[in-house]
Amino acid sequence: MIGVSGIATEALKGVNATMERVMTMIFAPRRTADTSAWAPPETGYTNNECQMIKLELPGARLGEIELAIDQDTLSVSGTCRAGRFLRCLPLSYRAPLEQIQLTMRDGQLWIRVPNPQYGFSTTVTRA
Repeated sequence: MIGVSGIATEALKGVNATMERVMTMIFAPRRTADTSAWAPPETGYTNNECQMIKLELPGARLGEIELAIDQDTLSVSGTCRAGRFLRCLPLSYRAPLEQIQLTMRDGQLWIRVPNPQYGFSTTVTRA
C-alpha cells in the first residue's frame, strides 16, 4: 500500500515527466518529415507592406538556399553549420516566387513576402 508521501512522489514524477516532454518540444531541434533535415527557429510579423519571416541559419549562404511555394506554404531548404534544413512556413497570402526577397544578415535569413494590395494574388483561406 502506498502512503500519502508515496502518492505525492508519484504525482511529482508525473509532473516531472510532463515538464521534460514540454521542454524537449520547445528547445530540441525540430525535425521535419525529411528525417535528415532539421527545421530552424523562425519568427515573423506582418505589416501593411509585407510578411517578414526570420530564420536562424548560421553558416548558410544566400545562393545555396532554395525556395518553393505549394498553395499557401513556402518551403525554405538548404544547408548551414547545423546541417541540412527544411522549414515549411504558412503564408497569409499568395505571392509569386519571383517577388519574394531574401536577405542574409549575421546568420539570419530574412524573407520578405509582399502583401497582395501591391498587385499580388488573393488571400489564402485556412480551414
